[in-house]
Amino acid sequence: MLADINPGGPNSSPNEMTKFGNYLYFRADDGVAGTELWRTDGAATSLFANINPAAQSSTPAGLTAVDGQLYFRARTALTGNELWRTNGLVTSEVADIAPGAPNSNPSGMTSYNGQIYFMADDGLSGRELWRTDGVFRAATTTRVADIRPGADSSAPGGFLVSGGKLYFAANDGVAGDEPWQTDGVTTSLVADLNPGEDSSESYDYTEYAGEVFFTANNGQLGWELFSMNSGSPKLFADILQGSAGSEPNDYIEFKNELYFGADDGTHGYELWKVAPEVPVSLDKTVKVRILGKKLKMNRSGKVKLRLKCPASEVSGPCRGKVVIKTRSKVKTGSKRRRVTLAGHGFKVPAGVTRKVTLRLNKGARRLVRSSRKARKVVAKATVKDGAGNRRNVTKRMKLRVA
Repeated sequence: MLADINPGGPNSSPNEMTKFGNYLYFRADDGVAGTELWRTDGAATSLFANINPAAQSSTPAGLTAVDGQLYFRARTALTGNELWRTNGLVTSEVADIAPGAPNSNPSGMTSYNGQIYFMADDGLSGRELWRTDGVFRAATTTRVADIRPGADSSAPGGFLVSGGKLYFAANDGVAGDEPWQTDGVTTSLVADLNPGEDSSESYDYTEYAGEVFFTANNGQLGWELFSMNSGSPKLFADILQGSAGSEPNDYIEFKNELYFGADDGTHGYELWKVAPEVPVSLDKTVKVRILGKKLKMNRSGKVKLRLKCPASEVSGPCRGKVVIKTRSKVKTGSKRRRVTLAGHGFKVPAGVTRKVTLRLNKGARRLVRSSRKARKVVAKATVKDGAGNRRNVTKRMKLRVA
């Protein structure tokens, strides 16, 4: 046993385990502070934040590590169940979306275009699509769209970023529960798969081979496998012929194939997969393009770099890590050396261009602001694909400072 958090016979009931930084965060009840946020490094285990003081329990839930922050919902006596976050040092409420004691119950926190999108209820418009810009201690949090106008909820959920858009399921009260999308500016219905007020009740949105796969019911075939790629959704496979539906779910990509469970009506609920159209054995190369010649760093140190995975990449997505370094040696302290300014992992489907957000730490920001030489950089992407191909791609660029 690692830790007897609630000493003796009572349960601490640890759950919501989430890796963040060098710690594993979770919620637990020590019998004194109530159910609060804890963490362990594998050796020492301790209460990290007593958000709702005394033994009242904040009950943190939905722990999601995104862009250097750990987001979650938690309850206090003053502001109810709201959106919180920590950077591992400071823990604070992001916004009191439903003012006062009522709960906004945020959920589904997902990173998209440098912001965090989620579902929340402000007490006026029901459960709708919201976002926050993630600026620590000074976040701007706003509703993206009132998909179902008025107090009723559209209840957006199942968020997935693919092809530069955020996909999810929602109910506008007219077309029923159907696939939706947003680019951060325009939010729209993708398709009314089950025409009229009836719902297709789509779920398990998963990206594979540059497409979005999901389960839906078009009112005729039952729940079956659908896919879409920037256009209207299409039936990918009618595994159980007729109106009953094979009910595929639990999609996961493994070795360049999409695995899931389904029932074809003959063999019961068994393991299925979608294989790539081109044999992986024929794929001998991988490449990713670094687009543009200039980068811009904003005041918080964020830099957005565009990467493109070629449409010819049959064993995509292109994935790996990209870093930006000073092109030549610069003075740091008493030494001169090439400095790695920032780095971040990426995953780009074939035929898609995607922005990767890198963030310079305080020292790197200070360096590029004070040294023109440090603003001449090299972007280096180490990329691999599902066939095991690897490659390093570099490009000289200039870094502008806001």
